[in-house]
Amino acid sequence: MENRVNYYERQFLRAQDFRDEQAYHIAMRRRHAIAQHSWGIARGLELLVEPEGGVFVQPGLAIDGYGRELLLPERRAISATVFDEIGSDRVNVSLYYGRVESTPPRPGYDECEAGQFTRAQEQVNLRLVRADPEADPRCPREVPAGDLDFNPARRPPDSPLAGWPVFVGQLVRDAAGVASALTTGRPYVGLVGEAILTPSRRARVFLSSADWMGRN
Repeated sequence: MENRVNYYERQFLRAQDFRDEQAYHIAMRRRHAIAQHSWGIARGLELLVEPEGGVFVQPGLAIDGYGRELLLPERRAISATVFDEIGSDRVNVSLYYGRVESTPPRPGYDECEAGQFTRAQEQVNLRLVRADPEADPRCPREVPAGDLDFNPARRPPDSPLAGWPVFVGQLVRDAAGVASALTTGRPYVGLVGEAILTPSRRARVFLSSADWMGRN
């Protein structure tokens, strides 16, 4: 069972108490995300190639397999030299969770130890790799086999080192050097359940075993 910080009057609180409080709510939110939904793209995140040659990932939101939100509030540019950098005419584009410490304390409020920050900024990182025709976007090879069907009863990891890429599309360069985007295989957020009821309860949709977990 989870432990919550139990506050009382005149309680002496230290930084670890506030970290524990925050960790509790973060873990419960991520458990909610993956207990009631399958992971994947929730909205947007289209891979766009403009006529002028610019390549972008459009704004949107995804949930990775650990329940972590991947929020891209503005479109993200991809270098036009990505094919040469990767060494392939087919490049898979994925997003994954990142976190960096930011905002150092104001002068006079920092301690003697270096490297202290007042904020931890969550961010979305791009993963650009050579396309593998045998790869399954629903089973990323970077994820440990024991985590592919992550049980929300476990505490979801918060470290960016626990990577879970969410595939958003594939960039293809033809013989003339023109780039295009393919979206086949994009994983989308699904429903974990057996039935959908309308608020009036006058309509009900039953999900088959193939639909369950959003893996149809």
